[in-house]
Amino acid sequence: GAKAASMTPAGFEGYEASARQVAADVLGPERRERVLGCTPEADDAPDDVCAAAFVDAWAPLVLRRALREGEADQYVALARAAAQTVGDFYAGLSAVLVGWLLSPDFLFIQERATAQEGPESGQRLTGQALASRLSYFLWNRGPDTALLQAAGDGALETDAGYRAQLERLLADDARMEQGLRALFA
Repeated sequence: GAKAASMTPAGFEGYEASARQVAADVLGPERRERVLGCTPEADDAPDDVCAAAFVDAWAPLVLRRALREGEADQYVALARAAAQTVGDFYAGLSAVLVGWLLSPDFLFIQERATAQEGPESGQRLTGQALASRLSYFLWNRGPDTALLQAAGDGALETDAGYRAQLERLLADDARMEQGLRALFA
């Protein structure tokens, strides 16, 4: 892989058009109930409770990391502002989803490391970086909720926690088959 990545303005416009189409498809009337898990009080007004449920459920999966302190509130505020401007609750969620799909956390796999002290000093990948590596290598897809949880609570950074997640991923025959097919394709 390249040490640096860049994107042309035309390339970004293409990503933006794709992100808008994905958001429209994901939040379309036929999928809303399954994706949201809640029903807004009104389709033409903001609903912070339902928007927060959407953010809490989907942001970690799309961004492949735990949300930082206060970040969920910012996404709910964006959904509220967009819904108020357009007069459509789902347009507010769409603005949030498009933002996620255009963020570097979604577009690029970012491997972060922390300094490790002691006899084995050096750099050690963070839990989120380990989660992405494992998931993309074995399943050819982003980390699932359980893997992100293990990364978030530090379990993935221990030998026992890493082994437990590795065994869990290997035991999922359907996803392993998809990952192996993608590797050989």
